[in-house]
Amino acid sequence: MNAKPNHRNTSEPEHKDKSAQSILYELQEEGVKRPRLWRQMVPWLVTTAILWWIFREINFKEFLDTLSGARLSLLLPAMFGFTVVFTVFDILSFGICYRWFVVPELTMREMLNARLGCYLFQALYTPLEPLGHFAYFLRHKGAPITWTLSADLFALLNDIFVVNAVMTVTIILNTAFNFAPELESFWLFPLVFPWLIAYVHFRYWFSDSKDRYGLRFSRHPALRSSQLGKVHHYLKVYAARLAVALAGIAAHAAALMAFGIEVPFPVVIVVAPLILGGAFLPISGGGFGGPQLVALILLPYVEGNEALLAAYSMSFSACFTLSRSLIGAIFLPGYLRDLRDAVPRITTDPITGDPL
Repeated sequence: MNAKPNHRNTSEPEHKDKSAQSILYELQEEGVKRPRLWRQMVPWLVTTAILWWIFREINFKEFLDTLSGARLSLLLPAMFGFTVVFTVFDILSFGICYRWFVVPELTMREMLNARLGCYLFQALYTPLEPLGHFAYFLRHKGAPITWTLSADLFALLNDIFVVNAVMTVTIILNTAFNFAPELESFWLFPLVFPWLIAYVHFRYWFSDSKDRYGLRFSRHPALRSSQLGKVHHYLKVYAARLAVALAGIAAHAAALMAFGIEVPFPVVIVVAPLILGGAFLPISGGGFGGPQLVALILLPYVEGNEALLAAYSMSFSACFTLSRSLIGAIFLPGYLRDLRDAVPRITTDPITGDPL
């Protein structure tokens, strides 16, 4: 029987310093810079400014009364249920990309620890989450940071394509049947740009263009997922991200009903993914700020009742942040255990067999 090929550099020590400072130093050696403290504070400062601006003329007692008057039997299952769906399909998109494009032998336990163990970072300060992924696969699997980056980018790209497609189809149907006259067809114009990106992307990677033009670009390790990605990879990740988008739309529709806010369903379809995406914007701290800013689009549907709109958007942010934080707290110990002892760096690509 042939021995299993050794894909790791055995000359490196099996055990390294496990402190957070040493892990950050390893990332810096790989070219990843930790966000400066002032940059980590910016989202919180911007979020504070956004919330102050929104609440400056809101009667806080009216806000609390509006919250307490919501149909919690509808609101809470919708919001927390969405997080469950979000988590499951997060694993079936981002998590599975790590197995496809980083380390094929990744177990489900490792996949859960790698992805969900970073949910606390994601909830509190989104830019820290990819650093957690980089550290996990670098130390626990010896994989280059660029491979992990490429896996994340693959899922994110499909996420963008999903949201763009959902919004495009909704606006086209609304233009044809006029369900919500206020949702003007003008918004189709900015949606053309992501479609052009999709066309160029697939035209380049699924033709001989990648072997003829921009070779330094096409062979960059950060684009590993595009190099290795097949049609079935795109279809599976696209389906998983579409499930997240549809679950988000359903959850927001239920939340609006819970607060008695009547919004035409085509508008909900367009706004819900934007509010969800707002939780991950660089201006959002702890999942707050961005969603509240985006939710102002719905102001005409609450007849100017800013307390009602704030209660709706704050309930989404609070539930989404709390539930992700709880999931992160559950999986963080497993993540840290896997991170504790560094393994040697991979020296042979486990997918292509090429030496590194």
